[in-house]
Amino acid sequence: MEITRACLKHHSRCLHAPRCGIVGPNLLRTARCAAFIWPQSPTKRDAHPAEGMFQTCSGTNRPVTGRDLKLIAAAAMLIDHTGIVLLRDSIFYWLCRAIGRLSFPLYCFLLAEGFMYTRDGRRYAKLLLLFALLSEIPFDLALCGKIWYAGSQNVYVTLFLGVCMMASLDRLRESEWKRLAAVGVFCAAAEAVRCDYGAAGMILIGAFYYACCRREPAGWAAAGATALLLSQRYLGSGILSLLFIRFYRGERGRIQYKYAWYGLYPLHLLILYGLSLFMR
Repeated sequence: MEITRACLKHHSRCLHAPRCGIVGPNLLRTARCAAFIWPQSPTKRDAHPAEGMFQTCSGTNRPVTGRDLKLIAAAAMLIDHTGIVLLRDSIFYWLCRAIGRLSFPLYCFLLAEGFMYTRDGRRYAKLLLLFALLSEIPFDLALCGKIWYAGSQNVYVTLFLGVCMMASLDRLRESEWKRLAAVGVFCAAAEAVRCDYGAAGMILIGAFYYACCRREPAGWAAAGATALLLSQRYLGSGILSLLFIRFYRGERGRIQYKYAWYGLYPLHLLILYGLSLFMR
């Protein structure tokens, strides 16, 4: 019970709401429903990210590429999880968590960009679902100290639901009310399966979808407000992630070993868990 309380107390999600259900049947039903989303979705985009992706952010004079954003997000994530797993009783714990608030907004932005330009949305979603399943045990071991904990699911579950939500928003272009209803459904689904960041994560992904895919300024405002809210315990440090995005020049950059980036999440959690056992 002590381990469970500590896990819930120090979990990376900053917004709390009543939760019900477990990941297994709910996530499987969500995965099956995803099959009905893409058949009627619009044709995938063929444009290159550098070709006018963001009128407010593109430009060769801006120094940050997509690879740079991935590096920053990964570094912030590693620092955050190091603080949770190894430095929980240290004076550096708060600093690690504050730096870690940069990670999730950057990953959500990259997710929206990836969805916008992917040629195979189904494959994109299946890849996220695969790593969600592979990451669950490392996530539970590192953050909760047990091999299985149904009360919280890893961030890949959040990203998978986010891709399904963006596919639904693409499909429902004719009605903004239906789009808002779809966002509400996926927020409820995120809370039901208890995924990392919950409904706030869905709102942040939706905000970046509107900012990137729809090019609506309100999307940036919603993304900034949500990032600020998610990091309210750490002086709103998450808002700094939008500063890095502001200097993004709309180019992917040279990215090698694509799947290694996906595997970094479960691998570093396993390493941190092993170190925590060694340090006991």
